[in-house]
Amino acid sequence: MPDLLSGAWDVHVHAAPSLFPRRHDAQQLTTEAQAAGYEGLVWKSHHGSTVEAAAVLDAATPSLTVLGGLTLNRFVGGLNPSAVDAAVALGAAVVWLPTIDAVHHGRALGTPGGFSFQKDGLKRPPPDGFTLTDGAGGLRREVHAILEVLAGTQTVLATGHASPQEIVTLKQAIDERGGDVKLLINHALFHAPKLDIATLKTLVGDRVWVELCELSTRPPASAATFADVAAAIRAVPDARWILATDAGQQGGPSSPEALERFALGLVQEGISEADVRRYVTSHPRELLG
Repeated sequence: MPDLLSGAWDVHVHAAPSLFPRRHDAQQLTTEAQAAGYEGLVWKSHHGSTVEAAAVLDAATPSLTVLGGLTLNRFVGGLNPSAVDAAVALGAAVVWLPTIDAVHHGRALGTPGGFSFQKDGLKRPPPDGFTLTDGAGGLRREVHAILEVLAGTQTVLATGHASPQEIVTLKQAIDERGGDVKLLINHALFHAPKLDIATLKTLVGDRVWVELCELSTRPPASAATFADVAAAIRAVPDARWILATDAGQQGGPSSPEALERFALGLVQEGISEADVRRYVTSHPRELLG
């Protein structure tokens, strides 16, 4: 499949500057993506905003679209509607709900505020963490306020490391609003959220995309196999699947290396080349368009 990555997108990739060690800086990331024939990428950081820096890189790389976003961890005040409002005004492609500072992240991975395989070196310990729902099981008022900010915009709301039940509650709230916010389910088979097939089927919707990440299939994550990923795709054929990498860890593969490995692995598991191409080209374009 020599043209597999031609026109591809990686909607979930990490780079330095970052509090976590990274295999490359953002400029090297864009150089590798251009060489692989990517159409675009979304640069993510757990520690704040990539919106402004991504805009500079985008202007410097006319053959590649470089987008950024904001992650709602403690470094920006958590579930902070004002931070979201500013990010949208500056052109954020994605707003990620809490990731390493989500309560569910700490429970699922056992490492609140980070990962066992990468440390941030900060002096202050992480907070107790953020939940999307209140004691009664409904969405917190801050999340409702974030939905108000995002309503009718092109900015995508991504689920971060929320729990399966939090994601279901969030999707229901967006449905009740008439689907006025685009929703991306992050790395569905990663340890957080680790969605089962029954839950995935409830999340299918016109403005819902489901991300599957290459990092989930190899160390240091090892949350799923290629066979698991292919089984999920076959079990929920109506989902708007997106293949991404979550790459950028020190010592790990580049985004193009990871995306090619992922795509080839799924083809070997029986997913058609045509479907794989859709999951790395047209589906990401629809999400971000």
